Amino acid sequence: MTLAADQYFADHLDNNFWSGLTPETKAAALSMAESDITAILVDGFSVVFAEKAIYEQAVYLARNYENQTGGKITTSETLGPMSESFTLIGADHPGISHRAMLFVKKANASSLGGSVIISRG
Repeated sequence: MTLAADQYFADHLDNNFWSGLTPETKAAALSMAESDITAILVDGFSVVFAEKAIYEQAVYLARNYENQTGGKITTSETLGPMSESFTLIGADHPGISHRAMLFVKKANASSLGGSVIISRG
């Protein structure tokens, strides 16, 4: 899975961060991310979207795990030079990357034969 994640991050804004991680950290982040994501997927999910969700969650964990284990939930993510803040109050899955959740919603919707509408409000 590490090779596939390396390929995913090749054209990603987090490429430099991901490439700088040790192989052990990459493997651990991917393993934890897979557990996080599969726990919230419905049966029959789209593998393509699930894999992308796992990769996004892996980089999120690698960046934020120390804060999360210290009792803090990260309320912003940085993607290369861009940064986005978001609130996790009332979130169904605190500690899951918002980018990963977008892919989870797509994976779950495709397994249910529906579509996903994402809006900001």
